[in-house]
Amino acid sequence: MDIDITNDPEIERLGANATAQYAITFWKKLSEAARRDGRLLDPLWHTRKDDDNTNEKEDEQQGNLGGGERKSSSAHYATQIVVTRSAEEDRRLYNRFRSNFSVLNVSNLKSTNICKPLGGDRWASLLVASNGQVEDFNFMTLLREDVHQMFWMTEMDVCDDLMVVPRSQFVFVEVSRIREGLYGKTFRRMLCLFHLKTQGENLAAAVSSKNEQDVSNALRNLHFQ
Repeated sequence: MDIDITNDPEIERLGANATAQYAITFWKKLSEAARRDGRLLDPLWHTRKDDDNTNEKEDEQQGNLGGGERKSSSAHYATQIVVTRSAEEDRRLYNRFRSNFSVLNVSNLKSTNICKPLGGDRWASLLVASNGQVEDFNFMTLLREDVHQMFWMTEMDVCDDLMVVPRSQFVFVEVSRIREGLYGKTFRRMLCLFHLKTQGENLAAAVSSKNEQDVSNALRNLHFQ
């Protein structure tokens, strides 16, 4: 007797939709926190050049060091994002992660010397142990390789260099990025440039359409922060 072991297209569709929605929700939370930090810490980016260089060096150094929870002076709201059910749960997962991977560079997963930074037996044991602590711990989830990488998704396309990982792995990496202050001034600048580029493209498309209402809406939405 032949057994049909093909995947159910409807289950795959629902899984993909849930993955996309989770990624979009997290990105909205992160970008909103970064924008609030921008309004609080660097209004109009009117900072002295020396302060500017210091903040960017802080972001870079924290990403290269790995391990050791740090609260960056260049971020406030972005260090308070809660990924799981509570800040206390985030703290416990962070400590467990860094006790297993004390020097893994979560800022840029491509830059690590480890061939497969998110693979291996030690990762597998850590992920299995998170069952019960991380909701939907084994659901597929989209993870940005670089902490400064911007996220966008449309019905037809999505940004490059996304990794598909189990939910627990996403949580461990993003909790570490947040608690180690990696979403600081450099990330905010990248975010502002990304938003300005997106708004500019929307304005150009509205002008091309020759629809006065579309142009008016695009102009109204054009802002710096």
